[in-house]
Amino acid sequence: MSRLRLLIPLTLLAVVAAGCTTPQPEPEPTPSGPAAEVVAPDYVRMAQNSPSEASPLLRQKHPLTPADAAIIGPEYAVAFDWTATVSRIDEDDATRMGLPGAIAAPSGAEFFLVHVAQPSPRPVGKSGALTPATQVVVAGQARPLSVRFGRNGVLVISAPTGAPVLLKMTDKGRTQTLDLRTGKRGSDANPLFYTRYAMKDFDVRTNIRPPEPGRIGMSGSLALLPWTEDRGWAPSGKAWLHFEGSLYQLLADTDGPVTLDLSRSITVMAGGKAYPAPAEKRQLSEALNNTPTSESLDIEVPVGFRTGVLRLKPVVTCGDCHPGTQSSVGVTLVASPVPMEP
Repeated sequence: MSRLRLLIPLTLLAVVAAGCTTPQPEPEPTPSGPAAEVVAPDYVRMAQNSPSEASPLLRQKHPLTPADAAIIGPEYAVAFDWTATVSRIDEDDATRMGLPGAIAAPSGAEFFLVHVAQPSPRPVGKSGALTPATQVVVAGQARPLSVRFGRNGVLVISAPTGAPVLLKMTDKGRTQTLDLRTGKRGSDANPLFYTRYAMKDFDVRTNIRPPEPGRIGMSGSLALLPWTEDRGWAPSGKAWLHFEGSLYQLLADTDGPVTLDLSRSITVMAGGKAYPAPAEKRQLSEALNNTPTSESLDIEVPVGFRTGVLRLKPVVTCGDCHPGTQSSVGVTLVASPVPMEP
């Protein structure tokens, strides 16, 4: 009996000793490379390149639809196609992205990454040479950002975890806003920048007698725009019906140049109302070998204009010219997606 009592404590000690020698889990590996610099809370940088698809930065990648996650203005446009959130960017990724070195977000914050899409949307006018006024607004606090959004670049923002991140862009004096977290535009976005309404390949011509028979014609395309290079912004509730093409004359035996009174000669009819061309007189090019000079013209119409009639009844000034007969063409604008640039 005494031997049994002695064996029981020895057995318990053996069990305890065995438990003490059980292998412990491996500690979490620490990030490789140099120590990361903790950035300032208001950190914003434009990295010129994106991380590799295998990068740990993209484990939390969230796709965006570029057609929605876009700001398009008169002379500048940018779109985004994914976001990601991380607490640290290590040396390898920083080098690939063009950042100075490894960085870490401050306590309670994260790095919010948003990737510039390829291809990018085309602005309404010609791409401007100057960068528009741009701000990143994080949790209601604005941070100025003077960069051009290079294709395949990544905007890196230090933000409180989950805080709203907005992009505000001002082009030609008007500001538009994009929620970078959701990829949704604000109510300040102009709808005509994001759905293009246009009519291609229309033609209207009218006979005229200088003293010999001839004609004056107008052919090309029409587009409904909120802003044009010639006229700037349309008034509130209005848009420009923008003509691009040929406004020409083919007349014989005229004495000197042929000048067309635009507002008395070209009118758009819609909803029982007349919308004349600008009060301007324009010298017409001659349609030699069917290659007249390219022209542009903006007619102020309601912003909701989609269908109407364009009337051409030339009132011209030239040697022995007489008013021409009236001709017209139906106008129907068709909606199309924003054109993209590779």
